[in-house]
Amino acid sequence: IQPRSEIVIDYSTITGDDDIYRMRCHCGSRRCRRWVGRFGLLPIQLRRDYLKRGLVPAPVIAALEEPDALR
Repeated sequence: IQPRSEIVIDYSTITGDDDIYRMRCHCGSRRCRRWVGRFGLLPIQLRRDYLKRGLVPAPVIAALEEPDALR
């Protein structure tokens, strides 16, 4: 990581489907989903991308309600 680089995380990648966590986002980005919640509620293409890139911890994957929907 280079000095002064911005580090970002999608908090949905660390919240499993067994969690009821939900947070309103105020980042201001035009691409913002406005809400941060469990991983299983993300759009399917985004979930697939995050999984392919290894951005989702094993406990979150294990807690998915519909793991077959990711294939």
